[in-house]
Amino acid sequence: MASLIEKLLRTGDKKTLRQLRNYADSINALESSFKTFTDAELREETDRLRARHLDGETLEDLLPEAFAAVREASSPNPRHAPLRCPADGRRRPPPGQHR
Repeated sequence: MASLIEKLLRTGDKKTLRQLRNYADSINALESSFKTFTDAELREETDRLRARHLDGETLEDLLPEAFAAVREASSPNPRHAPLRCPADGRRRPPPGQHR
């Protein structure tokens, strides 16, 4: 009985992974066109996506373009979370830098 349940769960995982792979492929295909956008054009793209959603397009349909826009907007200055030591929660300098 356990093997039947495991098979069913794996089938669901495969479907989810396939869907995520399709999203990733769609987003990556948009990269070259979004690379040419200025900051103002990226803001305009956000407004266009919002308007399309209000006109009835689903978020699922807009996901690849929205993610591509966000990724491109963050690429010049990626913001990373501060490094933290799990033991005490204090901030630590990045490797190779001293206080």
